Amino acid sequence: MLFIHSGGGGRKTFLYNMIAAKVRSNHDVALCVASSGIAALLLEGGQTAYSRFKIPIPANEISVDSIKASSPMLEILKGTKVIIWDEVPMQHKYAIDSVDQSLKDLLKRPDTPFGGITVVFGGDFQQTLPVVSRESRQQIIAASFVQGNLWHHVKVFYLKQNMRLDRTPDSDRHAAWLLNIEGGINPVNEEVVEIPEAMCCPDHTLKVLWPQHIQHLSNKQH
Repeated sequence: MLFIHSGGGGRKTFLYNMIAAKVRSNHDVALCVASSGIAALLLEGGQTAYSRFKIPIPANEISVDSIKASSPMLEILKGTKVIIWDEVPMQHKYAIDSVDQSLKDLLKRPDTPFGGITVVFGGDFQQTLPVVSRESRQQIIAASFVQGNLWHHVKVFYLKQNMRLDRTPDSDRHAAWLLNIEGGINPVNEEVVEIPEAMCCPDHTLKVLWPQHIQHLSNKQH
């Protein structure tokens, strides 16, 4: 099991699709899933993990997926060489465990994680963690994948360069500022984030760029 860790712009999605394309070029199966619907749309042949693996809602420590032994999905799983799972940090650990247990049962390999299928997880733990309703910070962290039974099997790789930005001093500073925001370093306090002056646009510039839009907003306010 592998984990691709990168912030936004690190080209995780590009890497996932290249891995899937390589596997499929050998006439093998690559299942691409994501924890959110928007992320799933960016993967070639992507679906949400809940849809693909029939993960129960809510999942708990004894949950298993509802894939039947008579289901056509079993034949697909038997031919699957890799599962690519994006946005895993926002997934509850019990949901991941339920997929693991189901594949062990269906593929009759109870001692091998995910029934022996290679799994490429990905995401950024500095972004959204699992949503646990009405629970404390500690309980939200406890629901994270890194607190689950499988994490100690995972080998982590990092994509460190922001590929969305040109390599200039300004863009490097911008990338560093984004990382500081994600790491909780930049905020003046827990509720205030200071925007660099270079990122702020004066009012008169806005009026030159979008005079009709500004006027429309003004009219709505009045």
